[in-house]
Amino acid sequence: MGVSKKIFAVICIVFLAGALAGSTLAQDRGEVSSTYKGKKVSINYGQPELKGRDMLGKATTGMVWRFGMNQATTLTTEAALKFGSVEVPAGSYSLFAKKTDAGWDLIISKATGGWGTNRDESLDLPGVAFKVGNNASPVEKFTIELHGEGGSGEMKAMWGDTALSIGFEVH
Repeated sequence: MGVSKKIFAVICIVFLAGALAGSTLAQDRGEVSSTYKGKKVSINYGQPELKGRDMLGKATTGMVWRFGMNQATTLTTEAALKFGSVEVPAGSYSLFAKKTDAGWDLIISKATGGWGTNRDESLDLPGVAFKVGNNASPVEKFTIELHGEGGSGEMKAMWGDTALSIGFEVH
């Protein structure tokens, strides 16, 4: 076996061993779910860590953030939702956040399953403004929570000192 084939074999073995031990990408994913009116709403997202950086503070107006890391953040809902005036039928969607002059907007895309940096704007629903607030204490690892019950809920995303929250109605 030639040197290049041996190197390739070693790389394959290392990759396979890592996959069997548990993927780092899978370990860096979070998932949150809640039930509203008997219907499940869940969000699967990458969880980057700050490691001393102020990532949201570095964002410039117009910048679109993948709302997590690696594979796109996915909202899956069994119920129709309404974020502000934006109607979201039951199904799966990718979530992004866009920095605006006033704060941040939630962008809901009909495209799913892609890498977080790939986005087709033609598949986006209209953006909806997040309420921007502060966390009681800094959050090192990006975290999304779902709150509420019955016919209304709230999605809250926290990272560093920043908390982005947005309410929704369940239909």
